[in-house]
Amino acid sequence: MEERFWFRSGHIALDLALAGGPGWRSRWEVLNEPADLAAWLAASPLGVGEVRTTAADLAIAHELREALWHLGLAAAATEPLPRSWLATLNRAAARPGLQPRLVATGRRSWHRPTAARALASIATAGVELLGGEAAAQVRRCQGDRCWLLFVDTSPARSRRWCSMSRCGNRAKVRSHRARAAGT
Repeated sequence: MEERFWFRSGHIALDLALAGGPGWRSRWEVLNEPADLAAWLAASPLGVGEVRTTAADLAIAHELREALWHLGLAAAATEPLPRSWLATLNRAAARPGLQPRLVATGRRSWHRPTAARALASIATAGVELLGGEAAAQVRRCQGDRCWLLFVDTSPARSRRWCSMSRCGNRAKVRSHRARAAGT
């Protein structure tokens, strides 16, 4: 079964950054209309459940996604963060975010979740990621033709691939075949 959304980067802000995009990333676009954004938010680790989304919410999501993508790439390359994308991220993070509440089951829920609040919370999480110590752990997958970003939380900080079952396995198979062919 193919997954519709990918939430394995290790951080919600990078998960949004990897949800398609313009140019060559449009091949993996998953946020084509407001209903797609609603489904992405419902499936995301935020746990907002079903929320109503509008075309304006989708436009904000696309703009925020681009900022997180460019800022994530810069962090992975240990380059200065692009000012124009910083302004976009900071503008989104300045909006009111999700407000947590505790329910009788002892689980966290959200007080009146909306798409706009969820996106503001993702932007805030992006500020915390890229402005904190974890920024040094943002990596770009070393797999052939892979563009995914992730947070390296491995004990030795030596993770190379977005996923061992995806790019890691492919690299190991190629290495094995090359060794076998050379023998």
